[in-house]
Amino acid sequence: MFKNWTNSSKRYMLVTVLGVVENDLNKTSGVVTNHLHFHVSSDSINDLRKLWNHNFIQQRFETPNQHFIADMREKKIVEFLSVCM
Repeated sequence: MFKNWTNSSKRYMLVTVLGVVENDLNKTSGVVTNHLHFHVSSDSINDLRKLWNHNFIQQRFETPNQHFIADMREKKIVEFLSVCM
């Protein structure tokens, strides 16, 4: 299962969950009606940080979830972006 999930030649992976508001990705406030669970791979950790800090992501990330950047070669989390306990 881990190999299927991490099947990428890129070194780093951003893992996050975004809330979809009223079934519309263009809305930034309202009732969250769905979630996008996704990961983005890159050889640049800075590119993933920029993506995470983009307004589109920041207005939609779901706080009760963990969001992190993982080093796929070393198989460890290198940066927690948002953690809710």
